[in-house]
Parts: sequence; structure tokens; C-alpha cells
Amino acid sequence: MDGTRNAATAIPIVPSWTGDPERHALAVVTMPVGVVLLLLYLIVTARGLRRHARLHEESGEEAGEEGWSLAVALMTLGAATVVTALISETLVHSLHTFAHAVGLSEFFTAAVIVAIVGNAAEHGGAIVIAHRGNLPLATEIAVSSSAQVALLVTPVVALLSWLIRPALPLSFRPVELAAMGGAAALVALLLADGRGRRWEGWLLVAVYAGVAVGFFAAGDR
Repeated sequence: MDGTRNAATAIPIVPSWTGDPERHALAVVTMPVGVVLLLLYLIVTARGLRRHARLHEESGEEAGEEGWSLAVALMTLGAATVVTALISETLVHSLHTFAHAVGLSEFFTAAVIVAIVGNAAEHGGAIVIAHRGNLPLATEIAVSSSAQVALLVTPVVALLSWLIRPALPLSFRPVELAAMGGAAALVALLLADGRGRRWEGWLLVAVYAGVAVGFFAAGDR
């Protein structure tokens, strides 16, 4: 999945290294790439849901009678999404003011600070779940959140930008592409054996800190 994503995104990314990275031609090339990424996300999600359903059937566990109905679950999810969007809008404006006051670049603020604060609840929940002994679920939460940004959020934003113009091309700098590709390869390597070790966690934290330092040094485009 990560290899296909990186290969697809390289189509508009590599040409952006020369000339104007915001030119219209790159936005046009981004359209089919965004569609491919969305299809890939749908395929991966469908396979994941089928796998979870199969594992649940094999476990022999019965569904709880006290669970929410589909309508209640969807309404609750919709309400939570609206509240989260409002809070996120306030958060982004606050962080923008903070970054400007301390002299941080918009790129570093968006790629590091907003990412940490915006995903604090999700990854905090993953840490709690891991502490309770369910490491597979905690790992899936952490990895799936990154996959959603790469395969769902990014192409959706690029495609919807055509409604407001100018359209946003998927034009990332070499340091950004290296960070994404390296992170995907490292995580896949560490998860290949299906086991988690303390030193692997510290290694991931150290690599993330190195990426953050690199993004700070890179500054805005």
C-alpha cells in the first residue's frame, strides 16, 4: 500500500522540483493521482472491515445487546465531527498566532505542531489501549490514522480545492517526500514480525524528533 501511494504521488511531486511548484499543470496531473489514492483507500478499508468481521466470527463472541443502533451511532459520529471541526478551526487560528509570535515557519507549524495537537486524543487513546495490553489494536489505530491522512484527507483536499480555485497540486519538496517514504518503510520494517519491543518505540520517537528538526531547518518553501 505504501509503495503504491509513494509511486502515485511521485507523478506530480517530482516535476514540482523545477519551475513553479504551484503551477496549474501540476494540479491537473494531481487529479487522477487523487482518484487513485481514494480508490486505494476504499479497497484497503473494505479489506480491513472484512478481516475484522471474519476474526469476530472466528472468535465466537456474540454482539452485545446494549450496543448502539446504526442510526444512533451515525448521528453521534456526525455530531462529534461537527464539534471537532469547530474546535479544530479555533485551534488552527490559535496556533497560527502562536507560531507567528515565536517565529516558527508555517510549514513546521502545520507538519509538526498541528499534527501533534490535532491527533493528541487519537494517539493518547492508542497509548492507553497499549498500556492495557492490547498492542495490536493500539498499533492499528496509530498506523490507520496516518493512512487516512495519506490516502483519504490529502487527495480529498486536493480534489475539493478545484471548487474554490486555485487548485492545490500534490507538490512536496524532497525533504517532505523523504520523510514520508522513510517513515512508511521504517514502520513496515518494524511491524513485519508482528512483535513490539521497547527499543523499537524509542527508535521511532528518535526518528520522529530527527524529522521534526529537519522540517524546522527546511522552513517554508
